[in-house]
Amino acid sequence: MENNTVSKILKGIGIGTIIVGVLASLITGSSADNIAITIGGIIGSVISGIIFIGFSEIIILLQESVDNQNKIIKLLNEKSKVVNEVVTKEPVTALQDIENNLPKI
Repeated sequence: MENNTVSKILKGIGIGTIIVGVLASLITGSSADNIAITIGGIIGSVISGIIFIGFSEIIILLQESVDNQNKIIKLLNEKSKVVNEVVTKEPVTALQDIENNLPKI
């Protein structure tokens, strides 16, 4: 799997949002003497941070999927070349092979 910088940045933003939001809520809540503001700020910052971390995980999973698809295409190209060279003596890519076997619309 390739290292995806976007997912690392989003994860860092999520963790930073949680830490800064909780600290800011505690400071604001202690000076305002209102527990509802403190709890609301903490819950809001944790939820926002978790959303960023969730997007980071989605990007990681999508990158793994792309990497796996590239491996499959590479293997199909190699197999297609070997089979095609044996049968017709012409190199054909896996994509051309798939297109040739699609139903006509």
